[in-house]
Amino acid sequence: MIPYIARRLLFVTCGLLIVSFVIFVGIRVAPGDPADVMILGVPTAEEKAAIHKRLGLDKPILTQYGVFLRDLFLHGDLGESYFSPDRISSLLLKRIPVSLQLVSISFFFTLLIGIPAGFASAVFRNTPFDYAVVSTVYVLQALPNFWVALLLIMFFAVRMSVLPAFGRGGIETFVLPSISLALPIVGRVTRFVRSGLLRVMPELYIRTAYSKGLAPGTIYFKHAFRNALIPLVTDLSMQFVWTIGNAIVIEVIFGWAGVGRLTMTAIGARDYPTVQGCVLFFAAMFMLVNLVVDLAYVLIDPRIEYK
Repeated sequence: MIPYIARRLLFVTCGLLIVSFVIFVGIRVAPGDPADVMILGVPTAEEKAAIHKRLGLDKPILTQYGVFLRDLFLHGDLGESYFSPDRISSLLLKRIPVSLQLVSISFFFTLLIGIPAGFASAVFRNTPFDYAVVSTVYVLQALPNFWVALLLIMFFAVRMSVLPAFGRGGIETFVLPSISLALPIVGRVTRFVRSGLLRVMPELYIRTAYSKGLAPGTIYFKHAFRNALIPLVTDLSMQFVWTIGNAIVIEVIFGWAGVGRLTMTAIGARDYPTVQGCVLFFAAMFMLVNLVVDLAYVLIDPRIEYK
């Protein structure tokens, strides 16, 4: 197990290096210039050159990337924002808990609704309840997060005035962003749980359990659901990462000061170091979630062994 974890951590490091190089070069060759944002009006060539020199943008891209890697590996420094006195690491440490809080609550809501709904739909398959669940699932999966967010704001914040439409504070401010982020994923989780259970129910060991006289609840929970867990956990890991990515839009709409909103602000301001730090955070979350899921397989199925 330990050699496997060490190899995976090495792959994660290599993956982050590749991501850092792609985003470092990509944002610098993309249209736009930080000097255009920093200087009011139309900047002159001399003013642009002075800003480029101060920010180190006058050097070749590979040289700039080498300086970035040196600071990152020797000092753990992601650089300094062009528009904030804080270091990028400090900005991320302030914003990451906010984003993870929103994502965690949304994902908890997704599991709380999606798994029981999919389970019940599989148990009562080919009934009016099952048809209603399946129809709702397809509708939910087709809903864009931003559209759901705007509808919720118009109904609950503007018309009914029962929930706030902007900002982060008490528990009431979590309701609309969490629902907006979770609803489309609820449909996918419900469908995945239902299809997973229906796939394993015809298996021989399930029929054997019935023949032994085991209670239906025991068969569904202990035998069927456990054997459907591995593909479900794999899909849930992807949905968790997808939730983190979609939180960018939700944070902007609801005015949450998370990593997503920081990313959008940095892109608009051509703040290269901040964009790099935010993208590396998203990439690291994606790779670490995959690593955790791979290790969770051992707990789900003891027959799986990593060497």
